[in-house]
Amino acid sequence: MSRDFAATTGLVAATRASGPVNFTMPVCDLPRLAAQFDGGTDGRVAVALEASLITDTAGQEQRRLTGNASFAWATRCQRCLERMTVAVTAPIDVVVANDGVDDDGQPWDSWLDDPGLTLGDIIDEYALLALPLAPMHDYDCVSFASAEEPATEPSTRRPFAALEDLLRDATDDDASPTPPTGGKNTED
Repeated sequence: MSRDFAATTGLVAATRASGPVNFTMPVCDLPRLAAQFDGGTDGRVAVALEASLITDTAGQEQRRLTGNASFAWATRCQRCLERMTVAVTAPIDVVVANDGVDDDGQPWDSWLDDPGLTLGDIIDEYALLALPLAPMHDYDCVSFASAEEPATEPSTRRPFAALEDLLRDATDDDASPTPPTGGKNTED
């Protein structure tokens, strides 16, 4: 298929295709997805779609497009902030309809029969939805112990040390002999 297939093919025309439709397109042709790439959008998106007709519960035929879009997403790890590549596969399941559902009860996104809506718009949308929220390396790229400052002796801060000295002095004073009570004082 030509490079401009997704950009020029309307969604309705794509759902009328017979058999599988496989093509690749540059990431830069998907503007919202391209904005999420870190360091360049020279990658490609591999798209595999198949059109079919389904019947809704009212007996009306609806056009359905299923498949996936796969690409390598250049981004940054959320733990170590190093560049990394994440393999992403975006499942695509679209029904071009004004309303209705199929009798299998399978969920899908229902789009109005809009002649201005292109296949590229749909691929861009589903690719964005498939991006991981917080991409991270598969391995422990940053350990929390290595991220901390070197271990040092904890400072011994004793804000009530003066009170301890006062308490000790008071205890020492109590230990001194006290005059007997109720008796005669001999210290005159």
